Amino acid sequence: MNIINQYVSEGGLDIPGLIGYWPYNSVDLANDLENGNDGVITGAILAQGRNGGANQAYQFDGINDVITVPAATVLTNNDVFTTSNWVYLSATPTVPETFFAQWTNGNLTDRNFLVRVNASSQVELIINDSTDTASIYVSAVTLSTGTWYHIATSHGAAQDKIYINSVEDLGASYSVASFLAGTKKYNSISTFGAHTLSLTHLLNGRLDDNRMYNRELNQSEINELYNE
Repeated sequence: MNIINQYVSEGGLDIPGLIGYWPYNSVDLANDLENGNDGVITGAILAQGRNGGANQAYQFDGINDVITVPAATVLTNNDVFTTSNWVYLSATPTVPETFFAQWTNGNLTDRNFLVRVNASSQVELIINDSTDTASIYVSAVTLSTGTWYHIATSHGAAQDKIYINSVEDLGASYSVASFLAGTKKYNSISTFGAHTLSLTHLLNGRLDDNRMYNRELNQSEINELYNE
């Protein structure tokens, strides 16, 4: 693991299973401090972070900004995982806006997952389940503009979950959609701030401290990430 610099909070770094850590700041930029799967920045600029510090997050303009992480087996070869993102909406969404995605690698059948906010300001976790269906989990809680939220999602062996500010959204709804069909692949690129497919559903807002784990985190671990 790379040495964590003075600008990075070390909270939560001892939680087992960390496979990707993009803290976002003026020193590390969009580099992955866990496994070296560094992000390529297109358009996004450094901005005020969730704790008020300058240059501690990335601002996305909702037009053409994206951070792209090249395909890496350590990030995509996971049938169980947890994502952790701090997000800030600059405007009320009128279309879905993406936080974190692994959805295609130049082939429409390469589908893994999406974490995004929909046009009703609800968090969505979309998981490719098989060759012909995808599962959609939609939070009951809605997000407001101008506010930082910690969004954690987990894909487990028995149940998928959405946590907003460390609270599991027990009212999240579930549906299955065949139009999102595709074969799960282990070679997808990862994107922050845009849908991996054609770079659509772009985020108008900020992201801070993105992480991915190769296991389902429990409630106490989600709490640790939120309270760091």
